Amino acid sequence: MPRLTHVTDRGRETLRALRQAMFDLILERGFAQVTIKDIADRAGVDRTTFYLHCKDKQDLYLQSQQALLEELFQQVPTDTSLEERLQLSFAHIAEQAAAYRVLLSMSGDPADHQMHHYIATMLQAGLRHRLRDRTLSDDDIALTAQFITGALRSAARWWLEQNLPIPAEAMAQRVARLIAQCLHDPDRRPD
Repeated sequence: MPRLTHVTDRGRETLRALRQAMFDLILERGFAQVTIKDIADRAGVDRTTFYLHCKDKQDLYLQSQQALLEELFQQVPTDTSLEERLQLSFAHIAEQAAAYRVLLSMSGDPADHQMHHYIATMLQAGLRHRLRDRTLSDDDIALTAQFITGALRSAARWWLEQNLPIPAEAMAQRVARLIAQCLHDPDRRPD
C-alpha cells in the first residue's frame, strides 16, 4: 500500500503518470521485464516518489487495475439499458485501450482472477435486481454473472487485439444482442 494517506492533485497526477508508464512499458516489454526504475524514469519521477505511492510493481498494477475498473463502473449507470451500459463500457475501453490491453493480456495472473471476480460481483448485483421476477437461484445468478463476465472479457480482448475494427457503439450492439439471447430464456435446453 502507498505510504501517502492524503494525496494532492499533484500526487494524483504523479500516480496517473506512473500508471501510464507502467502500461506502456508492459506493452513494449512484458510485465516481467519492466523494473520500478523503468517505470519511474518513464513517468519522469525518481524511485523515492514511486515508493511514496506504491510498495512495488505488483502494487502499482493492482492499484491501476482497481482504479480503472472503478472509473468504468462510475461512468456506467445501472439504471440504463444493457446496450447503453455496453456502449459506455466499450467507449471506456477504447479511451483506455493501452491499459485494457495490458489487463486483458495477463491471463492466469492472480490479478486477472481478481479483476474477473470484481466484474462478476458487480454484474451479479445488477442481475439479481434485473432477474428478480424469475425463479432463479443465487447459484444460477452467480453462474450467469460468471458466464457474462467471461464473454465480455473475451469480446473486449478480441476487439482490442483486432485494433478496434468496429466502433464502440457497433461492438456494444453486437455484444448486447448475444447477452440478451443468453438471458432471454435461461431455462431453455440446447437442441
